[in-house]
Amino acid sequence: MKNRYFSTIATTLIVISAVGLLAWYWPRSPHGTHAEAATESSNEQLASMVLTPRRVEAAGIKAEPVLIRSFQAERTVPGRIHYDETKHVELRLATEGVIRELRVRPGDRLTAGQVVAIVESPEIGQRRADVLLCEAEERLADREQKLATSTQTNLLRLLGRLKESVELTILLTEFENEPLGDHRESILAAYSKRILADRIIAKLQPLASDGIASGRSMLEQQSARETAQASFQSACETARIQAAQRTLKADTVADDARRRTAIARERLGSLIGVTSDDALMSEPKEALSLWQLKAPIAGTVEELPIAASERVTSTTSLMTIADTTSLWVHAEIRDRDWGALTLEPGQKIRIEPSALPGQFVTGEVVYVGRTQGAETRAVPIVVQMVNEQDRLRPGMFARVFLPEGAPREVLAVPTSAFVQHERRQFVFVEESPGVFHDVDVDPGLRNADWVEIKSGLKNGEHVVTRGAFALKGELLLEPEE
Repeated sequence: MKNRYFSTIATTLIVISAVGLLAWYWPRSPHGTHAEAATESSNEQLASMVLTPRRVEAAGIKAEPVLIRSFQAERTVPGRIHYDETKHVELRLATEGVIRELRVRPGDRLTAGQVVAIVESPEIGQRRADVLLCEAEERLADREQKLATSTQTNLLRLLGRLKESVELTILLTEFENEPLGDHRESILAAYSKRILADRIIAKLQPLASDGIASGRSMLEQQSARETAQASFQSACETARIQAAQRTLKADTVADDARRRTAIARERLGSLIGVTSDDALMSEPKEALSLWQLKAPIAGTVEELPIAASERVTSTTSLMTIADTTSLWVHAEIRDRDWGALTLEPGQKIRIEPSALPGQFVTGEVVYVGRTQGAETRAVPIVVQMVNEQDRLRPGMFARVFLPEGAPREVLAVPTSAFVQHERRQFVFVEESPGVFHDVDVDPGLRNADWVEIKSGLKNGEHVVTRGAFALKGELLLEPEE
């Protein structure tokens, strides 16, 4: 009897358990279960959501008409920020020396030409002494050149006056203060003798005609006059040739002196890193071995690894100066990014620094490599960007958006409007103020700002571009309400 009683109770319990399990797994009413929502097709739209104006405002929901716009696909590649190599200088000396004084500290902002340190170097002193010597020789050569040129000019003018048979006293007065060198005595003496011979003949001719003077005397004076004329012409020709030779020699010596000075300055400039003629000898000449090291560019002292009184060599880095108002971003174009190889220097592209998430900087392509690296299997690319407010630093990372292909006209929505959940891809459309429903879409190309919509939307429909995340939450919670 007991066994039958216990068997009945066990049977009853089994039946009750089976009914409970059946009730648990049996499909629920369409009005209150998640199971029915899960069995719906992922492409089926749910009922419209109605939100009060207060909830719309609190969620920050904003809808805009979807339009056809110019769209260009982008490929995102990692990059790293570096100094702009055209505005980055590492100061070094080409010789040994001692840092006698440092006038800057790390972080100081400098102007171009500002003195940053005083360096003492015997080699610099010797090179500067060579420059001073060459400059002195050049000045002497210039003076000799000017004197030779002036002498030749005055000589030619004198010879022209002599052809006019001007009185000697007039010539002496006219050229009294003009440089003629040794030619003054030789030419004027020969000219004086010729004039004297002319005058003697002029007086002797009447006497010879009257028979007072003998014919022999007349012949002797004529011979003396011809000799004086020959001597005068010889003196003129000799003076002309000597003046021309002296001028030519003076020009050659002056040119050589200038070349030697230029070479000495170049040697000094290569030693101290300065090419301006005005800056080479700007310091006091009594301390030739002391040199004022100046900033070659305006910028900031990025590194200062030396200290005062420290001995340095040609391999010692004295300091690094950089202008960080513009920076370079180095990136690489790999095989999968070949579509970006159409980039050209000067083209504008977008950059998102890792230190400024969500903020984009416009950069300009500086260089696109022509060969693929053997190890990286990538083509290098360098992009220049403006470092506004000096917020970025070399060494930071960035995302570089490389455009692919040519722009084309497509129907596109902002990335903020595009929603994904599990395997669904959809947007929210505003039917009327406060009334929204989700619409499945077929996305195409994308970039950081826009998503191409191949199907699912029509031009002009109002799509939620801000607050889509809040509507997604409403969509997921709706069946439980």
